[in-house]
Amino acid sequence: MKQLYAIALCSSSLLFFLLGLFFFVKTTCSLDPTDNRQFVTVRLEPGEDLKAYFEKYAKEDKVPSAFVVTCVGSLDKAILRMAGAKEIKEFEGPLEIVSLVGTFGKDGLHMHLSLSDKNGRVVGGHLMPGCIVHTTAEIVFVIDPDVAYKRELCHKSGWPELKVKKNNHSS
Repeated sequence: MKQLYAIALCSSSLLFFLLGLFFFVKTTCSLDPTDNRQFVTVRLEPGEDLKAYFEKYAKEDKVPSAFVVTCVGSLDKAILRMAGAKEIKEFEGPLEIVSLVGTFGKDGLHMHLSLSDKNGRVVGGHLMPGCIVHTTAEIVFVIDPDVAYKRELCHKSGWPELKVKKNNHSS
């Protein structure tokens, strides 16, 4: 009897897990034909500048707004602005890209980069020009044409900060 009860309990737990997984996938994976977001996957090659790539892509392709989903790879050299400072630091590689997060568009970008060295020490800060790809940078980002990211001076922070504006599409 105890074995039958254990089997029934495991079966019902599995059923609840599968139902939960189904609803999670159904609500997080958009199949809506009116969803205009576009996933972009790129690989930067050795010698390319990480920040310059995003700036050039946003201006040439007239990207109103985009956000980074993931980035893995390595850098020969990194230049970061440290938190709350005007100080810029340079780091020699090879360095592993641990994370890259941020937003960008034709009006500018704001990205943070975390890197680890050969001893596993991690450093992070604001992405600056001069972060040069060592072997690869595999990047996935999403473009959202329904909004525009603008950078406007915030008098409280003293920095150009994000303003999100709804884009009006003509039918």
